[in-house]
Order: sequence, then structure tokens, then C-alpha cells
Amino acid sequence: MNKRYLSMTAVFTAAALLLAPISGIEAQAAPAAAAQAAYVSELTGLPTSIALQTQRPVAVMIDNDTKALPHYGLSEADVVYEMMNSTANKRVTRLMAIYKDWQNVGQIGNVRSTRPTNILLASEWNAILIHDGGPFYNNPYFKSTGISHLSGGFSRVKNGKAQEFTEYVLKNDIAKQVTTAAIPSTYTNPAAMNHWKIGATNLSAKAGNIPANLVQLNCFRLTKPYLSYNAKTGTYDYYENKKLAKDGEDKKRLLFCKCYFTELHLYPI
Repeated sequence: MNKRYLSMTAVFTAAALLLAPISGIEAQAAPAAAAQAAYVSELTGLPTSIALQTQRPVAVMIDNDTKALPHYGLSEADVVYEMMNSTANKRVTRLMAIYKDWQNVGQIGNVRSTRPTNILLASEWNAILIHDGGPFYNNPYFKSTGISHLSGGFSRVKNGKAQEFTEYVLKNDIAKQVTTAAIPSTYTNPAAMNHWKIGATNLSAKAGNIPANLVQLNCFRLTKPYLSYNAKTGTYDYYENKKLAKDGEDKKRLLFCKCYFTELHLYPI
């Protein structure tokens, strides 16, 4: 039996989840003749068009309430974070999807508000944060990080849902707002291009490892997501509400090739 291993030191009480989607592998795998026109992406470690090398990524806040499903554009993201957004509503989570080639994604969303943790994480990538509002206590984090961000004003899509579930980033939306707001679309912090040291790592022989064929995130009580290792593809299938997640735009399954988990603790204030 093929297995994948994941270093785990504690049972999750609440967790932050970083996922690298696999869908871009086929699209980014350049033919040998075009290899010279590619570089290794700082987000995925995969061959990527050299024309994108200095382009800043965007980090889009995506709703993960059950009413917001299906997600759009998620299968085209390079990195996806899932974090608890509130202790209410069964610890509803919110996704933050990071895109390098954001100008070629047809629809992303739906878009929702951001939180301080997202501001801090997006700034590590020197990304432009895409969101719609947020609580007042975001303001000190916007100021301390100096992050570029765009709040609201994106496209509304009629989908029969309440208004808070109808805002999406459509193709050219970000480019227009970036130009209007005079936000640089190229890196302003070159150090972000070396944010992760990506390489092949084999954890199967490391002491303390446990098999990770099935990773259940029951701490996220609303959708109870889990990742199931797919031996045929060598990736993880992502499930929510006991269903295999599929992108609303291209209907592709959400497959992830790298998964990192960070344990967090909740303390009453």
C-alpha cells in the first residue's frame, strides 16, 4: 500500500491549513523546447512562465460557508490557506487562495472579508490582498505590514443566493482596480520570491511519523473537511460536507500535492 507521512505533534484543537493545489502541474509543465522560457515558481516549485517571475501574487479571501459552495477558481490557485474565521457558526472557516497567474483566472470567489491573520500571511508573500471589508481591528495590521489591498467593488453574479454570497472576482477585475489604485503589480519586496525553500522531502523514515492517508479536520465543525490520499495520482483529494470538492468554474476536483498543518490553541479572553 502506498502511504504518505505527515509529522504531527499534537491533536488539533483548531488548525491552519496550507494547501498547494495540483491542478497547475499539467498547465505549468512546459515542453522541453520551452524549458528555457520557464523558471521555478516560488509558490509551487513547478516550472512557470518566466514572464510571471516578477509579478506579485494576489491573495483572495473566499467564503467557506456551506451556502457559498461551490467555490470558483480554487482549482487554479497555487496555494490555499484554510483557517477558522469565527468561533460562531460551528467554527466556520474562510479560505485564502494565492494566485501567481491571476490575470488568467476566469472567476474567483465568492469574495468575503479578511482578518488579521490573513493580512500577516499575505504580506509574507508580498501579495495583493483581495477582500471585501473586515473588522476595525484589521487597521493596525494594515498599517504595520503596509500590505497592498483591494476591498470590495468586484463583480456581482446572479446566482440566486443572498447578496453576501454574490461577489466574485471576474477576469480583468483585479487588473482594473490595481491600475486605478496605482498598486505595483510587480514585487515590491524581492525577499518574498524566496519565501519557501521548496524541494523533495521524504518523511517516511523519520521517527515519530504516522501514516497520513486520511487527515480529518473535525475542529472545523461546519464543513468537517478532510483530505484523502489518492494513490493513483499521488495527491490528496479534498472533501467538504462528506463530498469531494469540485471547482464551480471548471468542475475539476480539488487535488493537493503538499499539505502543512499548524496547531493552534484557543484561549478565552
